Amino acid sequence: QNTNKPSQPVHTNTNNNVNSNWTKQNGVFITGGAINLRTGASTNSKVIALLPTNTEIKYDAYRTTGQYTWLRQPRANGQ
Repeated sequence: QNTNKPSQPVHTNTNNNVNSNWTKQNGVFITGGAINLRTGASTNSKVIALLPTNTEIKYDAYRTTGQYTWLRQPRANGQ
C-alpha cells in the first residue's frame, strides 16, 4: 500500500463545485502498488477496475478519511 499523499494545495477555491470535505487540487498520482478504482470514496463502493503499479491517475480533488486518501477523478463529461 502506498502511503504517499498528494501535496498540500497552494490555494483552495471553494467556488468550483467541490464538496467541503474535498480539497481542490489538480495533480497526477503514480500508484506505488496495485489499487482499486471505485465508484465512490468508500471501501463499500463498487470496485470497477484494478489499477496496476506505476499507473498515472489524474485527479482534481482529494480527501483523507481515516487511513485512506481518496482521489476524485474527473470524468470526460466534467462530472
